Amino acid sequence: MRIAALLLCLAAGNAAGAAGQVEQLVVLAGRGEADLAALLARQRARGSSEHGGWVAPREFGRRFGAPGRDLRRVRRWLRSVGCRVRPFASRWLVACTGAAPLAVPATLEGVVTAVLDPTAAPPVVFHHRTDGLRPALLAGNRWVLTPAEFSRIYGLESPGGAFVDGRGRTIGVVGVSQIDAADVAAFRTRFALPPLALEQVGGSRQPGSAAEVEATLDVTWAGAVAPGARIVLAAGPGLVGALATLVDRPDVDIITLSLAICPGGGAGPFIATALRLFRQAAAQGQTVLVASGDRGPRSCPGTGLDPFASSPWVTAVGGTTPMPVLDAHGIAQGYGTEIAWHDSDGASGGGVSRVPRPRYQRGARRTVPDVAFPAAVIYPLGYQGVVRCCIGGTSAAAPAWAGAVARLDELRGERLGFLNDRLYRLGRAQRRGGPAVFHDITSGSNAIAGARGFRAHRGYDLVTGWGTIAGPTFFTTFP
Repeated sequence: MRIAALLLCLAAGNAAGAAGQVEQLVVLAGRGEADLAALLARQRARGSSEHGGWVAPREFGRRFGAPGRDLRRVRRWLRSVGCRVRPFASRWLVACTGAAPLAVPATLEGVVTAVLDPTAAPPVVFHHRTDGLRPALLAGNRWVLTPAEFSRIYGLESPGGAFVDGRGRTIGVVGVSQIDAADVAAFRTRFALPPLALEQVGGSRQPGSAAEVEATLDVTWAGAVAPGARIVLAAGPGLVGALATLVDRPDVDIITLSLAICPGGGAGPFIATALRLFRQAAAQGQTVLVASGDRGPRSCPGTGLDPFASSPWVTAVGGTTPMPVLDAHGIAQGYGTEIAWHDSDGASGGGVSRVPRPRYQRGARRTVPDVAFPAAVIYPLGYQGVVRCCIGGTSAAAPAWAGAVARLDELRGERLGFLNDRLYRLGRAQRRGGPAVFHDITSGSNAIAGARGFRAHRGYDLVTGWGTIAGPTFFTTFP
C-alpha cells in the first residue's frame, strides 16, 4: 500500500488572513552573549553549584534581553504606528498587532534586528503521514498502537516502582492551527484516559487542514503517553510566535515541535529567531523535543536536514517501526523488536547537519537524531468527531517523547531541562556494557528516492540515534 505523504507546506499568509489581525514579531538585539554561554555551561556541569539552576523568563530578560532604554524606544515607535504591543518577559521580543507591515526607522537600526511578518513567512512543513484517516480502528491486518500498549511496550506503566502519569507537568505544543477539543475528548474516552486539561492560546482553528491534523496529533499523543499532564497548545501563523509564547511561560516544562521551516525564500530571520528561542529554553530548564523529519537525510527538499532538529539545544526524535509481542487477540503485551522506520515514500529523518559539533557528540558536525520512538502509520487519532486509523511520522514520535519526559519529570520531582548531555552519557555507558536504558535499533535505513541515507547499527546511528526508551531501566538510571 502506498502511503500518501502529508509532508505538506502551508502558506503562512493564508493562515494569517484566516486569523484576522496579524501579529508581527519584532526582534531586538540582546546582550551578555558570553555570559549566557557561560551560564549554559555551568548549568550543565555536574560539579557546578549552578547545575540545574534554571532561570525564569523574567530573569532571563533582565540578564540577557535588550537594555531597558532600547526596549522603551521600540515600544514608543510601535505605539506611534498604531500597534497594540504585547511584551515578552525575555525582553528581546515585542509583538505588534493592528499595524501595517512595519518598516524599521533608521534610528532603531542595530536595536531591532528583524521584523517577522507572518503574512510574508516561508511555508511551514509538517512531519506527519497517513494513508487516510478512516473512521475505524481496524485497517485490514494492520496492528494499531493504543496508549495502553505504548506504555506496556516501553515500560512506562510504573517506572522506578512508582505510578507516574505526568501530573503536575505542563507540555507546550507548537502549532499553526487550534484544534477541536472534542476530538481529543473522543480519543481519551475511547481509550479510558482521564479528561485532558487543555489550554489553547493564539491563532485560530483551520478545520480540515493539515495544520489542524498536525496539532491534533501532537496534543493527542503527548497526552496519551502522559495522561495526567496539562497541555498548552500555542498556535499562530509563521510558527515562531507560537514557539516564543511557550518559551515565555514559566509554567511550561516541556515543548514539543513537529513543524519545520526550511531555508530559502526569506526564511533566515524566522529560523534564526527560533534557534535563539531554543537556547533561551535551555537556560530556563525547558526540555525541547523536535521531530527529525520524514524524508530521511533530506527533511528539507534540496537543503538537507530540518534546521530546527539540527539545533544543538533540542532533542531530535527519529522514527521506528515496532514489532511487539502480541497475545492471541493481537494486543501488545511487551517489547519485541524494532527496526528503523521506512516506508514507500518516507523514512526517519537523520544525517549530518551543517551545525558545528556540540560537546556531547563526536565528529565535526551536529548529527541527527538523538533518540527515537515509533513513527510508523499505526497511531489512532480522534478527528472530526470520531476515532480514526491511522497516522504516523516523526510528528507522532516527538510528542510521545514529550509525554515520556513529563513522566520522568514527575518521578524526579523536578524539571529536567536540556537532556542531551545525559542521554549521550547513558548511551555510551550502555555501549560499553552498562545498563540497557535504550532499545538499540540495529536494522533498517532511512534511504529515500534520490538519497542513499544511512543504516541503523549497534550504538548511536544517524537513523534512530540511541534508540527508544527501555523502561523502567531508563527511568531508574537517568542521572
